[in-house]
Amino acid sequence: MRASFYVLTTLAGVLSCFFVEAADIPDLRYRKAYTAPNCAGASYEFFDYTPELSVYGMDNSIMSIYFTGNWILYADNFYNFEVLGGTYVHRSGINVCYNLVSPLAGN
Repeated sequence: MRASFYVLTTLAGVLSCFFVEAADIPDLRYRKAYTAPNCAGASYEFFDYTPELSVYGMDNSIMSIYFTGNWILYADNFYNFEVLGGTYVHRSGINVCYNLVSPLAGN
């Protein structure tokens, strides 16, 4: 009796993990970068992780971001991989406009 309880509990746990993974849960993260403070000026909307901003023509030009989610913003390419101890900032929120400060802001 005890062994069947453990088997059923384990089976229920495995099935619940499968159904959670199979469900189509939307990704609510969002970020849009602007070339001027206070989320003004030219902008670019990012839909995925971005290790190198020059590919999008936004390298050293972002002054503010509008975002939803939990983000880590790095001052250098490839998540500061080439610059050990590089500058970064962690921000989270829902529909937040955040002005970047140097050295994160465009130079």
